Amino acid sequence: MKKIYLLLLVCCLLGCSSQHGKEEAVEKGLRFECLPSSPFLGLPIQIVALDSVLLVNDFYGDTLVHCLSLETGSEIAKWGIKGVGPNEVMPPLHLLKGQDSLLVFSRPVWKLYAVEGKEGNLRETAQLLADVSLLFPLSDSTYLASGMFGDKRFCVMDGAGKEKMRFGDYPDLWSRERDLPIEVKRMFHQVLGYGFSEKHGFAVVDSHVLSLYGEESGGYRLKKEVLLAPYEYDFSGEGISTRTRLKDSFAKGAVDLAASDSCLYILFDSHSLASGKEMRKEIRCYDWEGNLLCKYIPNVNLSYLTLSTDGKLVGLTEGENPVIAVASLSGY
Repeated sequence: MKKIYLLLLVCCLLGCSSQHGKEEAVEKGLRFECLPSSPFLGLPIQIVALDSVLLVNDFYGDTLVHCLSLETGSEIAKWGIKGVGPNEVMPPLHLLKGQDSLLVFSRPVWKLYAVEGKEGNLRETAQLLADVSLLFPLSDSTYLASGMFGDKRFCVMDGAGKEKMRFGDYPDLWSRERDLPIEVKRMFHQVLGYGFSEKHGFAVVDSHVLSLYGEESGGYRLKKEVLLAPYEYDFSGEGISTRTRLKDSFAKGAVDLAASDSCLYILFDSHSLASGKEMRKEIRCYDWEGNLLCKYIPNVNLSYLTLSTDGKLVGLTEGENPVIAVASLSGY
């Protein structure tokens, strides 16, 4: 009987070890080449690669979108004049890259603009609901909105801004969350990055959870939620005045997401406020089933991440004078 017990114990330990091994991803160094030249940027809040150009969405400054060369880093053009007059727009903006279009969402006034010509002329296409926080393309005529939609996380809208459906529950992967008000969960789980694939569906990431959705029967269903790191948070207020704050001992979490048809790349800060360290963020590579494939350790600290048309990872470096950084991928 004693031998059987010892055998079962060994098998259990081996099983646990094997399971732990599956969760541990291979770490690889990833070298980014920094381009030598870039214009003055006030406060970048988003980057989008469009052919050989990197669009930098800037919160400060009179001109809000900088078009930088992915070959030299120099500025090619800039557009998006800050203001309320003709062909002017109010920040913060969010850029939407469709298959054959580029659009701008002005978040303070909930207006959607099509970008036309090299000069970046703006043509208003839709007045959206005030419930919309961010907008992402599902196609050139359909959009996914995150925001305040009752107890649902997402809303699908047509090109005119008309609501088509609501869906999606907020994550509750912290044991206390199930009993928290919806306003609290909505505030903490704000979408920070988005990726779309015609084959797989779409992915969204908040600071600590990756959510994968697939199309089904004219709608969308949650396929999987991936806990990127444990989290707990404090909160105050109620309704639209609700505020949340991650507890200092937990990893800061995801910052951005870039997606191809085969992989998802999450820029992730694994350090906590309590550590007092400012370290380089890592890049976690997942497949569209939510399996962690690899952790890349960049040679530079990045603030945002995107994918170029030719499949290279493109980032913007952290700091007072950010520059474009480009890395070629192999294996994934």
